[in-house]
Formats: sequence, C-alpha cells, structure tokens
Amino acid sequence: MKIIKLPSGGKFYETPYGLFPSVTTILQATMPEEGRTRLRNWHKRNGSEAEKLRSLAAERGKVIHKLIEARFKGEELECPTDVSEFWNEARKILGAIGEVVASEKPVYHPRFQYAGTLDLLAYWNGVLTLFDFKTSHREKRSQWLTDAKLQIAANPYGL
Repeated sequence: MKIIKLPSGGKFYETPYGLFPSVTTILQATMPEEGRTRLRNWHKRNGSEAEKLRSLAAERGKVIHKLIEARFKGEELECPTDVSEFWNEARKILGAIGEVVASEKPVYHPRFQYAGTLDLLAYWNGVLTLFDFKTSHREKRSQWLTDAKLQIAANPYGL
C-alpha cells in the first residue's frame, strides 16, 4: 500500500477501497481538549527544546522498530549506542515471542475506512497477539496510554 504524508503531518494509505486515514491521524484529529492542553503545557515547559525532543523520540522509535523487524527476518543490524538501553529491554521480550505472522505490515479496515501499520502480529504463549512497541525514558501509567490502547483496539484483525 502506498502511504501519503501530508505537510500538516497527517498520513493516508491508498487501499483497494480508496484513500484511508491512518489511525494516528484520526487520534490526533479527535484528541480530547485535556490531551491537547497537556501537549501544549509540555511544549511550554520544554520551550525551544520541545521539537528537538519530539524529533529524537520519533527517530529512536524508528530505529527500534527497524531492529525488531530485522531480527524477525533473521537479519542482524548493529544497534546504535544511543538506543542500546531500549534495545536491550526489547530483546528480553522478543526472545519469548513465538511464530511471527506479520511484522511492520500495512493493514486497513474496509468497513470503517481507516488504516495503519502494525508493529508485530505473533504468537505469545500460544495466543495470537498484536504487539505495539513504544519507547520512553520513563515507565508510563496505564491511564496515560489511551492512544496506544486505541491503536491496538483499531486493528482490523479484531484481536
């Protein structure tokens, strides 16, 4: 599937049923005011560093995703030192994952008309499981993970 990125930051997928927005684009467009306020406050607290921090976090996530995808393809990539802490934690989990069904695969829901790219669909303790990998410098409380929970719930596999 072709992915189209808009200058505004939105992302759309070309599917056999037409152009569908990404789950992330939908979540950003429908973010509750409380979430927008938290984001604005974070930007104010971090000032000119905010964009740099956001960019570094996005790059860190991309690198970890590439390392995970390569591992399941049987390839070995060298881990950059700045993400080695995250990679070492991820490897603890990856070793327990069974048969991989799909990795970094674009998917869409023809009825509800949204799309996205799943991180990993694999067996965990004999159960088909959808994985969504996140990187953060600190542990997140469950109530802070609303977007991540919605991303998982939106998968077209209905897991």
